[in-house]
Amino acid sequence: MLANRFFPLTTYEDLRGELDRVFDAFGRGGRGLAFPNMRSMPAVNVWDDEGHIFIEAEVPGMKMEDLGVEVLGREVRLTGSRTTEHEHEEGINFHRRERAHSTFTRSLALDTDVEADKVKAVLKDGVLTITLPKAETAKARRIEVKGA
Repeated sequence: MLANRFFPLTTYEDLRGELDRVFDAFGRGGRGLAFPNMRSMPAVNVWDDEGHIFIEAEVPGMKMEDLGVEVLGREVRLTGSRTTEHEHEEGINFHRRERAHSTFTRSLALDTDVEADKVKAVLKDGVLTITLPKAETAKARRIEVKGA
């Protein structure tokens, strides 16, 4: 029976490839092997149509007064703070405490200009939906082609 020797990092290229794999996993929000439980909070979906950019953020258990939305240039910043019932009450003994006080700040870069004064944010069923109208300069225009 032949014994197989295991040399996990025999060359500089092997080491570099392994490090790249680890850092790539980190860059994808931790969905790889390196950091399996890391992810950005809150989870968001971003899409657009001809006239608007839409952002949906999962913010379960949060109230409107707990959330903030700011638009500065091509950046949208979401902030939030959640406290739990009985957080500061005297005489309470928690048997399990998994829902603790938490805060978040999440910045999203946009690839186009928006009309900041016309942005709308609606909270419904734990989902914050932000509608950002695209600036006129960002909208596609059809150009008529003429012959010479």
